[in-house]
Amino acid sequence: MAFTGSVDPKAYRALWRWHFYAGLIVAPFLLILAVTGSIYLFNDEIDDALYPAQRFVAVHATQVPPSRMIDAALKAYPGAATRIDLPGASNRSATVFVTPDRGEAL
Repeated sequence: MAFTGSVDPKAYRALWRWHFYAGLIVAPFLLILAVTGSIYLFNDEIDDALYPAQRFVAVHATQVPPSRMIDAALKAYPGAATRIDLPGASNRSATVFVTPDRGEAL
């Protein structure tokens, strides 16, 4: 870009030089943020690929009501189930979050 205007050309070049160095310093941090943000964005898809046996179940004609899923989770982990995520689709498994010692919220 050609210089036009009444600004001192040396000051203009110095400003752009500082801008360039600032970009070199900040760029690695932005790259790290972009990569880790992408990993977090696709967290469910990555978990589906890494743990398909825990994330998917066989599809059946009928699905049990949520109350039976909650009862089964509480029976498997009495007094320790702190959160139960019910499946959004018929081929998904329910997730139970527990603490093994006191059953406190995770």
